[in-house]
Amino acid sequence: MKNRSTLVVVFAATLAPILMSHHDGVAEHQNKDRTGAPGSQNPCNNTSCHTAGAFDPQLEIEVIDLLTETSITEYLPGQTYQLRFTVNSTGAAVHGFQATALFDNTENAGTFQNPGDFVQLEDVGGRHIIEHSDKNPSPVFLGEWVAPESGNGDVIFYASGLAANDSGTDSGDGYDGATLTISEAAVGIQESKLEFSSRLVNGILSINAGDAGNVSVFDPSGRLILHQFVQAGSHELSLMNRASGIYIINFSSGEHALSKKLMAL
Repeated sequence: MKNRSTLVVVFAATLAPILMSHHDGVAEHQNKDRTGAPGSQNPCNNTSCHTAGAFDPQLEIEVIDLLTETSITEYLPGQTYQLRFTVNSTGAAVHGFQATALFDNTENAGTFQNPGDFVQLEDVGGRHIIEHSDKNPSPVFLGEWVAPESGNGDVIFYASGLAANDSGTDSGDGYDGATLTISEAAVGIQESKLEFSSRLVNGILSINAGDAGNVSVFDPSGRLILHQFVQAGSHELSLMNRASGIYIINFSSGEHALSKKLMAL
């Protein structure tokens, strides 16, 4: 099967007056998707909504491993990552953005969660959107993205960003576009080498690892609650006083990794 899991982030000038004249976000204010994704409304650019091309904005898009706090080039299915959208500019007063993540068939890919300051989650016609909740003096917008399960193919992030002068009009602002491609990590360790119990019993997670490696556990909200190096063999790890629900268990050894779901009763 062809392994092509591509993550693309496209920042167009969509958010121009639409983003900044509606400082609470275009999805919230207008119920519009202006990310530049297939089926979205036309984004604004220097020939339509915003005409100045000011502030020389340069967009930096990062998908960040929560454990190592470094940008990744491959994602693990089911893993939670931090999204960081930075609208670098010179002299801009405020900034805005809007983004979505889709599969090739334009269905939602993965899940957005835990929006940071000046960021909110919206829905436009069933399409999930992450965007600014207010005009942001800082150029940085943060959120989290839970990667889809394995075997789903390409993931494409479409987004729009703006550096603005906060005049309340569509003049004197600037935008930039960027793309970022991230592939799905190959699962090279045989699943038979790492077995998890089918449930958590009295707060104890029982595992059997065929190789030494790192075990990471994410709770139902996607928050990392345990990260531990284990040697090959059987282990019992404490997850006491945790809420019931579906937990994501990741195991990595060398350049390979796998991910499993575990129901905590």
